[in-house]
Amino acid sequence: MYVPKLDYCLGFDAPRGFSEWLRILAGTLGREIVHFPILYALNRKLVDELFIPLIGIETEMSVSKHMNGGIYNLAKNTYTGVVVAEETASRQVEFFKSRLGLNNVTVYCP
Repeated sequence: MYVPKLDYCLGFDAPRGFSEWLRILAGTLGREIVHFPILYALNRKLVDELFIPLIGIETEMSVSKHMNGGIYNLAKNTYTGVVVAEETASRQVEFFKSRLGLNNVTVYCP
């Protein structure tokens, strides 16, 4: 299983009632549950609490392949993401937005 590693992540644990409702929903899917990793994990009791990631932050010292992975992880694993990097990183983020539709990531250049 792939576990993304973000530099910083701000979020909250879902209310227990919501997690229980998802667990019941997961039980209705039968074998199709394998297509929904979160529901699968709740149904099989692999996780007890569901963390909802709101804001993720990646700090990058250079524009690199590693930064591209960080942009993708932010887009796919948080509600909104911020890449803290030098000005040239803006081109990378704009590429991900225009070509891949990852519009929930922005760049902050200190």
